[in-house]
Amino acid sequence: MYYHKYQPFYNPTYYRSYPDIDLTMFEQSIQQSQKIANDCLIMLNTFSNKEFAYQVMSAAQNGNQQEVDRLLESIGVDSSITSTYTPSGISLKLHTNAYESPCCFFTIFLKWGE
Repeated sequence: MYYHKYQPFYNPTYYRSYPDIDLTMFEQSIQQSQKIANDCLIMLNTFSNKEFAYQVMSAAQNGNQQEVDRLLESIGVDSSITSTYTPSGISLKLHTNAYESPCCFFTIFLKWGE
C-alpha cells in the first residue's frame, strides 16, 4: 500500500460575517442619483444655448474661475457643481449628499478643443 509523505492539510474556510442588509442608504443614493441625472440634463440643455456656452468658455479660457462658478450657479440646479477646465475642455462634477455625507456624483467632460 502507498502512503503519502505528507498528511492532507485541512484548511477550514472562514467567512466574514456581514451586517444585516439595510437598503435605506442605498435607496437614498438612488433617489439622489436620479436628481443629479435630471440636473445633468438641465445643465446640458443650458449649455446648448450658444450665448451661455460662449460665456462659460470665454471665462474659462481667461482663467476667471469666479465667473465660471457664477454662470454654473445661474443654471439653477439643486446639485452642487464643481468645475475644472483645461484648454481642451471643461470637467463638471455634480454631487449631492445623503444623510449629511457625500453619496453620489456624476462627472461630465465637455470637450471644446484639441
